[in-house]
Amino acid sequence: MFPEPLDRGLLLRALGVQGADGRSIVGDITVGGGEVTWSFPPRDFWKGGAHHIVALGMLEDLAGNRIGRAFEVDQFDRSDKSNEPEKTLIPFVIRP
Repeated sequence: MFPEPLDRGLLLRALGVQGADGRSIVGDITVGGGEVTWSFPPRDFWKGGAHHIVALGMLEDLAGNRIGRAFEVDQFDRSDKSNEPEKTLIPFVIRP
């Protein structure tokens, strides 16, 4: 659940789940509740162990705030030259 609505399109593209091995887990994303909820049931049963929610840097709230970036800070001088998108990993564990 989010404290305020987020863009449905960004939620579908910028959030996902990966296993401890770093591989993406295939599942069906649902955005609901006025765009304040996100759910991810995997297509296969959850395997016990460490996992991560992956939030790409493009995910932002309606005011343009992003994860890991200070509010209202000019970052035009910073250039991302990496081929990999900026991402934040949020760990969680599935108990067997």
